[in-house]
Order: sequence, then C-alpha cells, then structure tokens
Amino acid sequence: DNGDEQKLRHPADASPWRALKGEDADFAADPRNIVLGVSTDGMNPYGNQNTNHSTWPVFLWMYNLPPWKCMKTKYIHMSMLIQGTKQPGNNINLYLELLKEELQVLWNPGVRTWDAFKGEYFMMKAALLTTVHDYLGYGYVSGQVCHGHCGCTRCMDDTTSLQLPKLGSSKTVYMGHRRWLEPDDPWRKRGYLFNGEVEKRGPPRKRSGTEIKMLLDEWEECPSPGKKKKAPEPLLRVWKTKSVFWDLPYWKILDTPYSLDQMHITKNVLESLLGTLLNMPEKTKDGPKARTDLKILGIREDLHGAPPMETETKMDRGKKGNKKKEHYCPTPLASP
Repeated sequence: DNGDEQKLRHPADASPWRALKGEDADFAADPRNIVLGVSTDGMNPYGNQNTNHSTWPVFLWMYNLPPWKCMKTKYIHMSMLIQGTKQPGNNINLYLELLKEELQVLWNPGVRTWDAFKGEYFMMKAALLTTVHDYLGYGYVSGQVCHGHCGCTRCMDDTTSLQLPKLGSSKTVYMGHRRWLEPDDPWRKRGYLFNGEVEKRGPPRKRSGTEIKMLLDEWEECPSPGKKKKAPEPLLRVWKTKSVFWDLPYWKILDTPYSLDQMHITKNVLESLLGTLLNMPEKTKDGPKARTDLKILGIREDLHGAPPMETETKMDRGKKGNKKKEHYCPTPLASP
C-alpha cells in the first residue's frame, strides 16, 4: 500500500498480499516469512517439433525481493520436472500434489530456519500468492475450461460467445468485451462495428473464492487425477476438475489465485495485428472466410468484398523452394 496513491508497483501493493496478512497474524508480523509464485509450461528440450516427448518444469520464485530481482535466474528455483510421452493435462494435479503438501507444511506450522543475520532459529512460514501461465497451462493448473463457449477465465459461465457457421470460419468468437467499458462510453452504441447490437450490460459478477471452493467440494462427479475414466461434463460448463491448490487453507481468500502470462498474450495479439496490417502470408487474419463472417454478422459492409490478393496459395505452401522472397518494408532509395 502506498497511501492514497493507487498504483501497483509490486505484488505487495495488491489485495491478495493484504489478504494473506489478514489471514494469519503471525505471518504478517514477521517480515522474514516468504510469499511465493509458481509457473509451469510445456517445452521441448530437444529443440525440434518432436511430439513423442513432453517436459513441464515447475518453477518457484520469491515475491519478497524488489521488482528488479524477482525474476532474476538466480532467484528462480525448479521445484519439479514433469516428463512423459504427452502433455500431463488434468493429471498435472497428480504431480502438483507433492508441491501442495510442502506448501501446507510451510504455512502451518512452518519450518525451523536459521537466521544468519540475527544468529537465531525461527519458524519460517511461506504462502503461495498466485500461479502464472499461458492460456493452456492456466486451464491445466486451475482446472477451468479455457476454450469453447465458456473459454473466458474471468466471465466463466457468463461468457458471451457466438459460434460462427461453417460457411465462414466456424470459429467461436467472444463478443462481450464492451461490457467492461464505462456506462457512458460511446463505443457501447457502435454495434455496427461488432455484433450489430448496443451493449447495455455491465461486467459479469465475479465469483468469490469461497463460492468456487464450495461448488467444487460439492461436485460429486469431480474426476480424480491419475484415474483413467470418462471425463464428466464440466461443472457449470467451466470446471473440468478441481485444482489441488484449493486444499490450501488460504487459497479461497486470494483475489487472483491464477494469473495469465502477459508475454504470450502480447506476442500473439501483436503478431496477428501486424500480420493483418502488412498482409503477411499465413499470419494475416483477413481472408475469404473472415470476409464471409462479416457478411453473416451483417457488419462492416465496406469489407464484404473480396480480400486483398493473397500472396500464397495452398498449392504454393508445399513448394518452399519456389516461394518468392517478400519484403514488407520498402527498400531505401539509393542516393544520387
């Protein structure tokens, strides 16, 4: 907290950090107690697209350090390494159970630790503040559905989705983003640019951690990790399994127990934007199916015509040797 200045410079300024301090007075009283973050993502250590092997390292770091030190390599520790012939999927909870048990001990009663500065032993406690992943890892660790009609991790079962017909791209699109604007924002009335409707709704109600934990605890058909059974229908079309982190006593009080990695989102959005603006082959989103989608939705009549001339056809995609080199930026003029 920085007084009246509402700026988030460090996770210590956020509400989950304050919630942890309010949950346990002993944890808040001793500054030597540790607040942790966890992240995991799939990688291929062999540097090729071999699909017969999958590696998921699980990393931990300390948020007690200054922002410019939190993400330094020497302060990041690998907790475990999950390997197999395929992605762990929902069975990742089977491996994270080991980490969860250690976190439970670190929270209560704590671990007897030597303080080299004061020259004494003390009971050090640690808490997990949040997990950070890309969209796929978010779905595995949180147990939420991250695709389909309820793919929004914030809106959950109140996600506004639309399935486009097969005549176009047949994609599932999410048209409720204008709900987050201010009530008097002029973009709410510009339905002709989106789905043809004026947006009058406010943001969807956010479920509390206590409510989510109660729903998951009462879910009788919740699949157990590691058991090969037919997966039941997701609870409220949102949860496909229960994350092991819900067994932590403080997990339900955290405002954002799971977080999305901004790097992946920024990279994907920027690539799509630049690919469309520069009409880059295999990266542009402007094509015949996209134009058909606009025509079906009845919006953007100025874009109902044929898309810009494609620089590569399906026949050319297999002929990498005959592919012409393209320059997306003009070459500088030679000096006289």
